[in-house]
Amino acid sequence: MPIAPQRQAALAEPNRRWFADLARSHGVALATHDDTTPAHVDEARGLGATMSECPTTLAAACHAHAQGRSTIAGAPNVVRSGSHSGNVAAIDLARQGVLSGLSSDDVPGSLLQAAWMLHRDGGFSLPQAVRAASRGPAQAAGLHDRGEIAPGLRADLVCVREVDARAPGGARGVCARGVCGRPARGVRPLGAGASGHGQAQSSSGVQSPASSKGAPRSGL
Repeated sequence: MPIAPQRQAALAEPNRRWFADLARSHGVALATHDDTTPAHVDEARGLGATMSECPTTLAAACHAHAQGRSTIAGAPNVVRSGSHSGNVAAIDLARQGVLSGLSSDDVPGSLLQAAWMLHRDGGFSLPQAVRAASRGPAQAAGLHDRGEIAPGLRADLVCVREVDARAPGGARGVCARGVCGRPARGVRPLGAGASGHGQAQSSSGVQSPASSKGAPRSGL
């Protein structure tokens, strides 16, 4: 007789509770993955999960959103214009107003392109779309020290140039905690506009002034 189902029945729930209690005791935000039904969402809420990550159906995503939980979708789902496994399309979650943020999944570079596609196809303004890749997941994970330009927060900035309506031109420069990295050859440093002054694009999509030396100042 197969013993795996018996072990699952005996151990799954205690193990699940143990991990949920461990996360809660350390102040770690808990997410559930691939919620399919409203019942799954309710079960996750009972465990203290604050995120529904990659819900597989619109019904589950809407139920999680109605509970005030963050609904996170994979950025590759946006870039592909749908799920590779037939689950709900992230762009449909955006159109229904239940998308809280994006995760990189296994393609980190997809976050930047997904933001542009949310703006083009999902009905998001560009600041809303960029927040889905920055402030949304930061807030969901309990990382309240980052994700937007505001006094006292980490100055993690990315300057991007759009080359057409389909995709951004790529990062022109990156600042982490206010320290700017070297841009690619032939690309002007952050903030170095024609007049010596420029704009620094934040991870929240809001622009802040930059000095003539290209060091962005944090703040709205």
